[in-house]
Formats: sequence, C-alpha cells, structure tokens
Amino acid sequence: MIPIMIRKINYFSSEALIYYWLQYHFAILLVSLATKKVSGGMWVGGVCELHFDRLVIGSNSLNQKIHESLKQLEIKFGDIEGVLLEKKFTTDVIIIKFSGTEVRIRCWKAEKFMSNILLALQQFESHN
Repeated sequence: MIPIMIRKINYFSSEALIYYWLQYHFAILLVSLATKKVSGGMWVGGVCELHFDRLVIGSNSLNQKIHESLKQLEIKFGDIEGVLLEKKFTTDVIIIKFSGTEVRIRCWKAEKFMSNILLALQQFESHN
C-alpha cells in the first residue's frame, strides 16, 4: 500500500544496541552505554510512513547495520490511544501512545506532521 506521507525522523528505541559501531568508536561507547542505561534507549534515525490505517516506523540502513535488534514498528490506528506534542528547543517530539506503551519520534515540522497523523486518524475512525 502506498503511504500518504513519508517523513524522515529520529525515534527513541529501547532496542537500539550499538555493539559493532562501538568497536570503532570507544569514546562513543562510554557515552552511548551511559545514555542507554540512564534513559532506557537511544534515538535512532529512520522514517515514519503515514498510511490510511496505520503508521510504519523503521530505521535507516545505517542504523539497521549498527543496531542488530531493531525491527520495523507497525502501529494500527485502532491501537492508538493518543497523540501528543512535546515542545523542545530544536525539533519537537511527537508521542504516540498505543497498546499500553508509547513511541517518541522527532522531526522537523513535527506539529504539522502530527496534525496530518490526527487528520488521518479522524478519517479512519469516521469510516470504521
């Protein structure tokens, strides 16, 4: 199915593991492991596809090579419990709550992207 919109994003993943990259970047190892330990995950570059009935979030090819455990995340609109915007200094964060958990994505023009997600959600709910 062809997506309505594709947006380059960073998303927060608790599954981001950095084993192979770190053998080349020892200084980054200490910072990355400390970041994951303190925050429970890491920000990962990727894309978010907005479809008529779901969101599909996946990592870019570089992150797929570095973080072996990352999987594509598909969030069906029927599972979404809420969509919030968290204002930040640079790029804002969209929080998508679903199935008792949440995913955080950040991108340029996050407020506009969030309004497109909410519009698609409204249209989905009006047809179901």
